[in-house]
Amino acid sequence: MRRSIWRVWLVCFLLVTLVACDLLEEDSETSVSDLPSISSDTHELDDIRVEDISVSTSGNAKIEIQDTDISFLFVAIAEDKDDQLYVTDIVAPDGTVIYELHNFDDDEFSSDMFTETMYGDGEVIVYLPVAPQFGELQVGEYEIKLDSVYGDGIKQASVVIRSGPVSEWQAVDINMFVVSENDDVADMDNWPDLEANVRTAVDSVLNQQQMRLGELNIVQASDTIINKYAQIDDEDQEKLCKLMADEVGLQRAWNIVLVDELLDEDNNPYYGLSPFPGSTLIVARDTCVIVAWDIHDNDFIELGGTIVHEASHFAALQHTTEEDGLMFDIFTDTPQCPLNRYDENEDDSIDDEECGEAGGASNYMFPTSADLQELIMTNDQGWVLRRHPTFYPVMSSSAGG
Repeated sequence: MRRSIWRVWLVCFLLVTLVACDLLEEDSETSVSDLPSISSDTHELDDIRVEDISVSTSGNAKIEIQDTDISFLFVAIAEDKDDQLYVTDIVAPDGTVIYELHNFDDDEFSSDMFTETMYGDGEVIVYLPVAPQFGELQVGEYEIKLDSVYGDGIKQASVVIRSGPVSEWQAVDINMFVVSENDDVADMDNWPDLEANVRTAVDSVLNQQQMRLGELNIVQASDTIINKYAQIDDEDQEKLCKLMADEVGLQRAWNIVLVDELLDEDNNPYYGLSPFPGSTLIVARDTCVIVAWDIHDNDFIELGGTIVHEASHFAALQHTTEEDGLMFDIFTDTPQCPLNRYDENEDDSIDDEECGEAGGASNYMFPTSADLQELIMTNDQGWVLRRHPTFYPVMSSSAGG
């Protein structure tokens, strides 16, 4: 039976004020002058390898992990792009079954590490490690077993493996593909302000866990693309990801498509839309994050806050609590906001006002945030991001300080 929801994409409707304009005040723990500079050697690192993975006729894929490896991102693509591909089992090198699907149609599975069934429309993505309480990657062979609704098999499987260490400062680059008719972002004269404010917002979150924004590259889409895609719905994400990939290529970066308006099927506006997790350095569908400009009311700082939130979904971070108040992330240091405790207005959902700081509303991965002066990234969230293959160690004499 085919599912009605084809892919796991996380959206944000109500991300009202992610970061305030006073983030550069002098009492900030990490000022811009304290950040380690990034040397020219940084982008010549050999800490990433991309490998093609053979998949048996029974759907088994095996990934060999070495003792210096810290993360892997596995992508399998179905023979039929409309087929639903799903993971049935993941077995660690020591023989532990860390994910087991019991019934795909009924969404029944067993796992301490994963909170949802793992499937996708035309492709499926697996990222490890997911949280520090489960430890680093094991050395040896991980086995991932795959199946699909149509049963037409796997066209291609690849893995991006990153090796360590992660003791020093880490950085991530951003490519921004501007698909906008609004002069505030479409006019290149405004790009210095756009870059400066996005950098401020992103660094205000990343710096808390010794990470920073590296290069921020802004690319203007063609008039043809802008005319067609400046206002889109969530069905256009695959087309935009491909258009951006055609423009910037396969790079080790967060790829952000900036449109004017992003709407759901009921014409409700999104702030942003991201795959969970996304794919990097591999030709696939889910290679970008889409963020809308108009809903941010000409606020570059707020835009930057949405970017770091959505891009963290791309890098395998969940909301701390979903808006239904029933689902939570797997971290041990992020507060939860359960519906039965915090739903004061009894509307079967939670928000930042109901949850407050005690319920995690100050965390940057809370689904709705308003009027918060500083957003928090916890140690566990930072632990996962620092290992993600989009990040790289900062090669600098001041790195690690």
